[in-house]
This record gives sequence, structure tokens and C-alpha cells, in this order.
Amino acid sequence: MIYMIAILASIFVIIITITLIWSLWKYLRDDTRNLKNSLKKDGNMDTTINITINIKPKKK
Repeated sequence: MIYMIAILASIFVIIITITLIWSLWKYLRDDTRNLKNSLKKDGNMDTTINITINIKPKKK
């Protein structure tokens, strides 16, 4: 039983880590694209930052 809980917790942590890395990579990629577009528009530095993190606790 303890091994099952440990395996489920480790899988949960791995999923959260992958999600955070993917969202950070996507945010940085979108940020560089917005920066390039804003530099083309006469130096208009209007960049929006949207970060959403969804954490769903396990229900027993």
C-alpha cells in the first residue's frame, strides 16, 4: 500500500514538473515572439504575460 502511494505521488510530481517546464518554455517562446513583433512596431513594448497553473488535488 505504501509503495502504491509513493508511486502515485512520484507520477503526480513528474506530471506537475513536465507541465511547469512546458508552460515556461511556451511562455518564453511567446514572449520572444511578442518582443520581436513589438520591436517591429516602432518599439512598442506592450507585452502581456499570462501564466495559468492548474493543480488538481486527488480526491479520496
